Amino acid sequence: MILTIKNQEHYSRGELLLRTIFGPLYITLPHVFLLFFVGLWGAILFFVAFLVVVFTGNYPQSFFEFQVQLMRWKLRLNARLFNLSDGYPAFGLLGTDDEYTQFEVPYPEGSTTVSEFESLTQASFPYAYMDVNMFFDLRGNSPPRIYYLREGKAEVIWDKDLVLKFQETFELK
Repeated sequence: MILTIKNQEHYSRGELLLRTIFGPLYITLPHVFLLFFVGLWGAILFFVAFLVVVFTGNYPQSFFEFQVQLMRWKLRLNARLFNLSDGYPAFGLLGTDDEYTQFEVPYPEGSTTVSEFESLTQASFPYAYMDVNMFFDLRGNSPPRIYYLREGKAEVIWDKDLVLKFQETFELK
C-alpha cells in the first residue's frame, strides 16, 4: 500500500483563510452529500463481497477497485479540509489528484485462508477458543473486568486492586 500526501513548497494564504472560514460550506457540503450515497453503496458492496468471500474465498476485483477509489476520494477531501494541500478536491471516484495525494493498494491475487490471514495480520481471536458458557461467566453481572487469557481460559480476573494484580501477574515489582 502506498499513501502519500506531498508537502507543497508554498501554500496560498487566501485559500487557507477561505477553507478555514467557509470550508464546511463550499467544500464539505457538496462532497459529503455525494459521499453519503456512494458510501452507502460501498457498504452494500462490502456486505455482498463478504458473502462472496465466504462462499468462494476470493474478493471480487471490481468491488476491491471501487473501495480503493472511494478511499482515494475521501483522502483528497480530507487533505484539503485539514489544509494539507491547496486547491479544490476533485469530485467522483475517477477524480485524480496526482500532484498532491497518492493512494495505491494492489489487488491481492488468489484466495487467502484464515491461517494465512492470521499470519499476515498477527491477529488472534481469543473468544473463538471459548465456549458460550465461559463467555457469559466472564461477563458476569458486575462492572467491567479485565481478564488475562491464556490458551482460551481466564487465568487471572482483575476486579479490585487492579494495579497490584497487574504488577503481580506480569512480575513488574
